[in-house]
Amino acid sequence: ARYEIESAFARGFKGQPGQSGINVVSGNFFYTAKPFGVRLGIDYKLTGEIRKIEIDNIKQRLDLGDVVLLTSLGYSRSGEIFNIQSEILAAECSIKLNAIKIIYYTKNETIFDKKNCKIIQNLRLTQAQALLEQYGLYNSQSIHLVSKSNINITTGNEDYGGYSDFKPLLTNNDDDSLADYLSILSRAVYSLNGGVKRAHLISPVRGALLKELYTRDGSGMLISRDIYEGIRQAQPDDLRSIEEIINPLVEQGILIFRSRDQLEKDLIDTFIYTRDGSTIALGMLKRYDDYCEVCCLAVHPKYRREGKGETMLAYLERRAILMGISKIFVLSTHTMQWFEERGFQLSDPLLLPKSRKYNAIRASKVYIKQLGTQRDIDAEELLWNV
Repeated sequence: ARYEIESAFARGFKGQPGQSGINVVSGNFFYTAKPFGVRLGIDYKLTGEIRKIEIDNIKQRLDLGDVVLLTSLGYSRSGEIFNIQSEILAAECSIKLNAIKIIYYTKNETIFDKKNCKIIQNLRLTQAQALLEQYGLYNSQSIHLVSKSNINITTGNEDYGGYSDFKPLLTNNDDDSLADYLSILSRAVYSLNGGVKRAHLISPVRGALLKELYTRDGSGMLISRDIYEGIRQAQPDDLRSIEEIINPLVEQGILIFRSRDQLEKDLIDTFIYTRDGSTIALGMLKRYDDYCEVCCLAVHPKYRREGKGETMLAYLERRAILMGISKIFVLSTHTMQWFEERGFQLSDPLLLPKSRKYNAIRASKVYIKQLGTQRDIDAEELLWNV
């Protein structure tokens, strides 16, 4: 495979004046290995694990425009050669490089939602972890030790985080195929927990990579980190912290006044973003016929310009999509440009749902956004500073 890759890149600029191809760099100076040793009474002999990744050497070659090709043959400092699993090597390097994406090829396997009878194209990190937990893998097993011998094939009837309906859909319905797929999934989860933002699992068919990266629906499955961790529905005990955030904005005329009674009635539609027990942002999502209104979107002054507003907005957009809503709207008197930059378009107040009364005296600007899919929101998240 190494020689085929190098040959393909050598033909990359064939026929262009002054270009001889794309440089592919490989060698024993990008990482060192050590023996995997004896685990649970099994001697793994020439199987190795990563000792150290020479990240500076890799970055130096990348800065020169070269393609760095890491092979599964790892060398120890004493000159021994060990076999390193390439999937684990990719995961470790993606973390060290602070990569935005890691891409794995599968054997045409995917995830199927039995409840809704559809293929799953995107998962949050918590969903992927819950799926692994069904098979006894996530916290109890090292990413090096995923095999059919330590997979709990009979998953029982437990509901792991509400995702017990998610099941692997295998090309070959056997334990080996299941182990292979869960092995790749576990390494993708490992990368995300290490700081990588996105993991893609795609099939090895022609054009799959381009379709996955450059089309709306993609070709495989996208797993993304949980930037929404800490967001939950507001409770009565949160009213005081909610008022502390919105009252200064009410005084500035940015938000409308809401009494304590009104805020309490709106708790069912209110979601807050917490950190270390403190509320740092909030937003409301109210349904009107076939629309949803995003309102009372506010961030604590200490946490502004950190992407928290975008996070709350995207969370509310995802909830709207799950409710079957295709359009959301906002009413704004001060922050119109912020919403325009996030896909909202200025609209006529007459386009508001009939059940939503418009205050002509306040004369707020009306902005409507056409929602896409959850993958569209995933793509937008890559641009945030979170």
